[in-house]
Order: sequence, then C-alpha cells, then structure tokens
Amino acid sequence: LSHCWGGMQPIRLTVWNRAEFLERIHFDSLPLTFRNAIAVTRRLCIRYLWIDSLCIIQDSRDDWDHEAALMDEVYGSSYINIAAANASNSAEGLFRHRRTALLPPSVVRLRWRGEEFRCNVLREDMMQGDLLSEPLHRRAWVFQERMLSPRTVHFGGRQVTWQCPELTACESMPNGLPAGVNDMSPEERVWRSVLPDIKSEAILTDVQTAELRRMWQVAVSAFTNCNLTVQADKLPAIAGVAKLIGKALGEEYVAGLWKYGLAEQLAWRVRNCRTSEGKPSRRQGQSLSDYRAPSWAWAS
Repeated sequence: LSHCWGGMQPIRLTVWNRAEFLERIHFDSLPLTFRNAIAVTRRLCIRYLWIDSLCIIQDSRDDWDHEAALMDEVYGSSYINIAAANASNSAEGLFRHRRTALLPPSVVRLRWRGEEFRCNVLREDMMQGDLLSEPLHRRAWVFQERMLSPRTVHFGGRQVTWQCPELTACESMPNGLPAGVNDMSPEERVWRSVLPDIKSEAILTDVQTAELRRMWQVAVSAFTNCNLTVQADKLPAIAGVAKLIGKALGEEYVAGLWKYGLAEQLAWRVRNCRTSEGKPSRRQGQSLSDYRAPSWAWAS
C-alpha cells in the first residue's frame, strides 16, 4: 500500500504493541484506507498486504534504518502496489463517488466540408495534470514506491488508473492512454521497460545505459519537487531507485550523485532559496540531527 499519513498518526506498530499485533489486529481499529486496501487485496485473491506503519516498528530507529534500506525489495518484489492517490490521510479511503458520465474523453461531433467527424477531447497533460497532481503523488517517499513497483493501481479522485511496463490505462480508456496525452517522460518509459532486466541482472545496451543516467537526473528533479516531512529522510526516500540504478550501471553512489560525471552533477542550484518571510531557507550551520548530506550535494 502507498498512502499519505497526513497530519494524523494511523495505527502503528511499536515495541510495546508488537506482541499484541503478532496475535491479532482488530479490523475495526484500522483506518478506512487500510480497510479498503484489505478489501482490494482479497478481491485480487492475494494473501499478504504490506503497510509501512504496521510492518516497520515505528519507535525503533534500528528497525526503521534496516527496513528503509529494503524498499527496493519490498515494492520491487511486490505483486501489485495499491496507491491511495486521492487520500491526503489514512482516514479518507480509496473509493470515491463519481459521475462516470463526466469522465474523459468528452465526445464532440464536428462538421467540416459536408463531412461529420467524431472527436475525443482529452487534456494534453493527463498523467502529470490529473494523476500525478493527486495528494499522494506530491509526497517524496511515494515517488520511489511508484517507480519501483512492477505494477500499480491508482485510486484517484475521478477514476482508477493502471500502470505497468506494457500499459498505462484508466477506467475510461481501458485499452491504454493515447500517445498524445500519455505525457510520462521518455526516461520514465525507458526505466519501466528495463526494470525487469535490471532485476534479472541482464546486460543493458549502450542506449539503455545512457537513458538510465538521464533517468536519474529526471528522477531527482521530480523527487525534489515533492514534499518531505522529515528532511533527514531525503536520501533514504530515493535510495531504492539509486540502489537499482547503481546495480545496473556498476557505478559508485555518493550522497545522491554518481562518480561517473561527478563534476557535471555538482552544478546544481536551489530554485527558491528564501522562505515566505524572505529569509534564506538553508541554515548556515547544521546540527547532527539536521544533517542530510554533504554541503556539495543537492540533498543538502
């Protein structure tokens, strides 16, 4: 499950309730998103459901550090990722009441030079402007969950969307989004196509290798536009993607950068470097608890 915690704290696994949770977790104690996700899992005839707040001991830094390093295996080895795209917290659930007649595409009939045409009208930025603008996909941790999963079903505010290496589709266009409106970046398309090869340790072509290097730049750009509650999580939240890219390229990873082409990667800048009060957003000094990365890395 990919979900937003939001301002609320959902039911959590802790050192103190671990023994109780190993015995049972009462269904009624779970927030609506978790209960909906269980319903979807059962309808898909899948036995196990992984939820971060119930599968990582939340008051144990050691367990968190251990599990955070395994996100590429958790999401990458999953059967399917259930994304609560339209929910800003775990109480809002997966399902929405919709007027399905209003779902795109809108059909317009035109007459031109005596002939009648039937045109389907869609927004050009359907992926970015519709799906990826949902509350869930504005969260930094969710970026790698989406990128690592072999297939994802997104429960959006208007319709359900499907993503896998072969197809991006939705309820109103079950055969796939037309190329003109599927505005997923070319690098992300390459990433999804080579992901099975990376996992099987197949040898990539020179073209695929070049595209993967470009993919990291695109990933960092998209990731840093997302919101992150705990700033110290900046590198852990994208570590799963970095782990697979490093494995595929055989390159050394250094605080969000790669040894290959390091000088070029150091040429980063902060777009909005001041807060709403006009003060610099970066502090001159960092305490150990604030530390995210070396000052020369974008993650700082």
